[in-house]
Amino acid sequence: MEYMACGLPAIASFGSGHKDVLTHENSLPLERLRQATVRDGDEPPKIWHDAELEEIVEKLEWAYENRERLAELGRRAAQDMTRFTWAATARRFLELLGSE
Repeated sequence: MEYMACGLPAIASFGSGHKDVLTHENSLPLERLRQATVRDGDEPPKIWHDAELEEIVEKLEWAYENRERLAELGRRAAQDMTRFTWAATARRFLELLGSE
């Protein structure tokens, strides 16, 4: 989000929290994700969404071949990130707490 807020085009996995911010108009989302289980000692296993290498390469090639379109993705990303302020986040959090 911080990278996108700086007006830079991002390639990012379209999983978990990224689903709130990534669109095809503001980023190059990685959508072909594999679910992976990550284990660390005796801790409960964690689920991770792992992007496919082939899709990463596809997005990098698209970015290389369409460099003139990257600036527009970055501008849109910066514009879209303005709605994620601390004040808006706090309001939403309080709304969620009140809905229980």
